[in-house]
Amino acid sequence: MSIDTTTADRTDNARRTRKSGPQQHYFSAVDVARITGLHHSTIRRKVRQGGFPRPRIVLGQKRWHISDLQAAGIEYIEPTAA
Repeated sequence: MSIDTTTADRTDNARRTRKSGPQQHYFSAVDVARITGLHHSTIRRKVRQGGFPRPRIVLGQKRWHISDLQAAGIEYIEPTAA
């Protein structure tokens, strides 16, 4: 018996698995804004002025690693699975 999955199901599964692994500890500017309470443009301005850690380039995109944020005194508590 074969199971027919729709394109939406495959896309949804790909999104879920993409977050697992080593990339789960990298955050976009929007994610960092949510963590810090700052607007993402404020974060980018602080990076230019030297008052915030510089992002790394991960797969061609700017991302902040959790260790860089923690070194700057920004605390992040990883959410637990419900």
